[in-house]
Amino acid sequence: MSRHTPIETDDIIYRLLANNTEVNAAVGGRIYPAGDRPLNSTTADIVVNTIALDTNMPQTGTSNVNIHVPDEKATIGGQQQYHTARETLRTLTALVVSAIETTAIKGLSLRISNQAVLAEESTHQHYMNIRVEWNIQFDADDVEPEQTSGDEGEGQEETEQETSTE
Repeated sequence: MSRHTPIETDDIIYRLLANNTEVNAAVGGRIYPAGDRPLNSTTADIVVNTIALDTNMPQTGTSNVNIHVPDEKATIGGQQQYHTARETLRTLTALVVSAIETTAIKGLSLRISNQAVLAEESTHQHYMNIRVEWNIQFDADDVEPEQTSGDEGEGQEETEQETSTE
């Protein structure tokens, strides 16, 4: 009997979002597992990472879904500056939350526990951090259960790892 790992929980949320046609149509950029988002990305992207996953049965844990959105340039008080792209964050957050909350997978419970908007001032971006709580009732050795509801449209294709020889 083996337990799920954070890599597997990242994969579950990644696939859930990558296969959701509404999320993919709206994101503008891509959906990535932790560590795969390009450092110089200037598009709206979603990054999934698991920060804790225990080894007891049922397994419980916590993942982050971070929606990165470039700031918008605006003239405020006569000066050109950057500000949060609030409407883009609002729209993408609603789609991601809906995708998570409307997905039913037998033996798996996902719950949104909190959200926060955080700044990445050095890159002129903000991101919505969505905290997702896990309760996993099936063993990792079992075949991953079928999704029983939610959007099952065409999704984002797997990305090939790009390598540079420079």
